[in-house]
Amino acid sequence: IALLSCIASLVYIIGAFKFITYDGTFSRTEVAHVLALLVTTAATAGYFLLHFVPKKRYRVLYSLSGLLVVSVFLSAHSLGLVAPTVDDCDDAGLLMGTTSLVNRTIIDAETAKESVIQMNITEIRGQLGQSLGNCVDSEIIFAGCFMLSVFHIIAVFDTQRMLAARIRSKSYSERFAEMGFR
Repeated sequence: IALLSCIASLVYIIGAFKFITYDGTFSRTEVAHVLALLVTTAATAGYFLLHFVPKKRYRVLYSLSGLLVVSVFLSAHSLGLVAPTVDDCDDAGLLMGTTSLVNRTIIDAETAKESVIQMNITEIRGQLGQSLGNCVDSEIIFAGCFMLSVFHIIAVFDTQRMLAARIRSKSYSERFAEMGFR
């Protein structure tokens, strides 16, 4: 799970950086993606490094569980930000690896009127008014966030399983001595 989470995090990093550098602006959407990117990368690194720590402390497991839960929420938020764009790009048939929409035309005018896509002279706008100029970047972010959400949910359960096994193996006096009570 840790290796798959690292791969999904790499896909998300690539998609987010392509998305951020596409417009050259740094608006609210980009801030949300950067925040989610930082937290999910930290959670992925923490979960990956957890497997190399010989003595797993319960405070580390608790903090990693919390970080993983926050990363699931932020990656789901990032997933929700790009989902309408990916859906509109799919409806318009723009997810075939094309990045330039200026040369793209809709053949059937009647289908274009019934569609949720509105044609503008310079760009194509989606159902919610968002620009569909970066469909591939949004698709990469969508795939990375979806995989990260699934893998981090599994990682939360795995971390809780490790924590339960660690706590179950100790007696009350050993736990009190570990916390500093004598």
